[in-house]
Amino acid sequence: MRTKIYAALLLAGLATGTTACDNFLTGPGISDDPNNPTTATPTSLFVAAQANMYVQMENHLARVICLWMQACSGQGPQYGILGLYGTGADEFYGFWAATYGGGGLLDLRRIQDRTLQQGDSVFAGMAMVLEAYLVGTAADVWGDVPYREAGDADIPAPSPDPQQQVYDDIQAKLDTAIKYLAATAPSNKGPGIADLSYDGDPQKWLALAHTLKARYHLHTAEVLGNAAYTPAMAEAQLGIASSADDFTAYHSLVSTERNLWYQFTTSWAGFIKAGKFMVEALKTGSDPRLAEYYNPVSSDPTGTIFTGADPIDSIPLSDLSDLGSTRIAPDYRQPLVTWAETQLIIAEAAFQTGATGLALTSLENVRGAAGLAPLAGPPAGAALFDAIMAEKYISMYQTIETWSDWRRTCIPNVVPAPGGVVPHRDGYPDSEQIANPNIPDSGPTRNWNDPGDPVGCN
Repeated sequence: MRTKIYAALLLAGLATGTTACDNFLTGPGISDDPNNPTTATPTSLFVAAQANMYVQMENHLARVICLWMQACSGQGPQYGILGLYGTGADEFYGFWAATYGGGGLLDLRRIQDRTLQQGDSVFAGMAMVLEAYLVGTAADVWGDVPYREAGDADIPAPSPDPQQQVYDDIQAKLDTAIKYLAATAPSNKGPGIADLSYDGDPQKWLALAHTLKARYHLHTAEVLGNAAYTPAMAEAQLGIASSADDFTAYHSLVSTERNLWYQFTTSWAGFIKAGKFMVEALKTGSDPRLAEYYNPVSSDPTGTIFTGADPIDSIPLSDLSDLGSTRIAPDYRQPLVTWAETQLIIAEAAFQTGATGLALTSLENVRGAAGLAPLAGPPAGAALFDAIMAEKYISMYQTIETWSDWRRTCIPNVVPAPGGVVPHRDGYPDSEQIANPNIPDSGPTRNWNDPGDPVGCN
C-alpha cells in the first residue's frame, strides 16, 4: 500500500510542479490528494508533501546548479545553453509553483492545522520542518519571496517578504518544530510509515531540524559574520549525528518512484555528462568517490579513464564520462540533508570563529568516512578553509546547496565560460509576475545574503 500511495502522489506532485500560468495560490490542482484537499487526511497530504519535496530537490533546478558548479556538463541544444547560463524567463517556475501549490506551503499548513487539532504535535512538527526546508530553499534562489501572506489562501496576490525576514521566520518555525517534536503525550502518533524518509521517528526529524537551522544560519554569514557562524555551529552540533540518519529521498524500482536523476538521464540520454572541474578535483585527491559519481568513458576499453567537460568544450559524447551508475540507479535514495553536511557546517563555522582544532577534526571525520587518508601537514589558515569548502563541494554533489556555498565563499573557484558570469540569483518567473502584480520585475542580480565583495566570485 505504501508504494501504491506514494506512486500516485508522486505523479500528482510532478504534474503540479510543471503547471504554467495559473496562479499557484488559487488555481486549479492546488493541494490535490490528488483530487480533494478538503477531505484529504493529514497522512495522505504528508505523503504528497514529501513527494513534492523529493521532486523539487532532484529536478531541473538541481541539474542546472550541477552545470553551473561544473560537477556536470551540459550537452545537446538545451543543456549546452543552460551550461552557458542561458536560462529562460520561466526556467525555475516549477520550483516556485511547487513551493506553494499542491504538496507545498498550503498543504503543509493544512497538515499542521489538522494535526494540532488532533493533539498530534509531533506530526505538526514534521510538517513544519518540511515547510522551513521548502521555503528556505526558495529564499536561497530568489531572495525576497512571499511567505507571511502566502500562507493565507484568502490573499491571492501575496507580497514578497525580505529575504532576511524569511530566514528569521523559518528559524522561528524550526524552533517551534523542535518543541513540538519533543512532545510525548499519547496523541502524538505522527505519520508512521507514511513518513517515507524516517518512518515516523521524531528524533531523526529533531536532528534534521537542527541541521537545517545550522544551514540557514550559515546562509546569512556573508552579511552577519560571527553572529551567524556561532549559532550555526551550535545547531549543527545538535544535528544529524550519523550518515545512517541522513535525510534522503525515497525511491524504488517502481516506475513512478524512480530517482529523478535516473528518469532524466534515461529519457534524455547524453544531455548531461561529467563536469571537468569535479572530475579533476576527485582525480587530484585520489578520491574513491570518482567511480561513484561518474562512469569511465565508454570509448575506453580499460574502464579506467574518467573525463569531464568544461562549459565550452566540444568533446565527443563517447569520450566523456556519464554520471555514475551508483548515483543514478533508479532506487538510489538521493541525499538531501546529511551528516557530512552537518560536520562540514561545524568545520566552516569553527574555523571562522577561531576553533581550528574542531574545524580540522570535523573535516577529517567526513574525509575518513569517504575512505580518504588524513591531510598531510595538517593544513592551517587559508589552506584549512579551502580544504573544508573543497570537501563540502565534493560531499554535496548533485545538491542545490553547493550553489549557496559557492556564493558565500567563492569555492569552488569555477572559471565561467568566456563572456559569461555564473548566476548569483534567478529572476522571478514571468508567469508569476503576470499572475501576481505584487511580484516585481526580475529583480537584482544578487540577494541580500550575497552582497559580494570588490572582486566577487567571477
